[in-house]
Amino acid sequence: MLNHHSNKILLLLSAFLLFSCNKLVEIPDPKNSLTTDKVFNNDTQAIGAMAGILTQMINAGASSSFANGLVNQIAMASADELSIVGSVFAVNNSRGEVARNALTAESTSTNNIWSSAYQAIYGANGVIEGIEASKSVLLHAQTRTQLTAEAKFIRAFSYFYLVNCFGDVPLVLTTNLAENSNKPRTAVNIVYQQIIKDLIEAINGLPADYAAGGENASGQINGRLKHY
Repeated sequence: MLNHHSNKILLLLSAFLLFSCNKLVEIPDPKNSLTTDKVFNNDTQAIGAMAGILTQMINAGASSSFANGLVNQIAMASADELSIVGSVFAVNNSRGEVARNALTAESTSTNNIWSSAYQAIYGANGVIEGIEASKSVLLHAQTRTQLTAEAKFIRAFSYFYLVNCFGDVPLVLTTNLAENSNKPRTAVNIVYQQIIKDLIEAINGLPADYAAGGENASGQINGRLKHY
């Protein structure tokens, strides 16, 4: 049975825990972090967020990013168009599995396609949601429109690779982790409907001409959509 001294200790401990929980809830953001409202507070910050997604897609390396040659390598090895003799495939077990058509669920190559594509999708969803939620007058209408369109193109681009590599895949259109964690696979035709929807909306938000690339982006996408 607890004595009077023990009861006082328990009361003090309970008070300490309640106080601690209250303080944990009120902890401010770390000084070296950027929250969503800060990222999408102005044009420069928002453009930087998009640049971060593209940098991750392009610079991750051909061994770890679906957007930088990984899919091409795996497809060629699987089709015997790329020899593993005297190449990186000869010493890389995951590539050897591809070349032998002996893939497993633990294959690094296919896991990297999946994870890198969904990282790009998560980033694109974050840009779309962040711009939509931002009330800042420093984030101008033209920037909002163009970045949202670019994010929808990235999402469509990523899903195109995913359905061609894996068939039915989870269709993730939000950054809500609780909602996304148990997402079932979505039928390929439904994913393609979202891909087409994103591309059509991207056309309406992108400039008619990207001079740096020397191509008419809207015309090219329109041409692709006529196929469906």
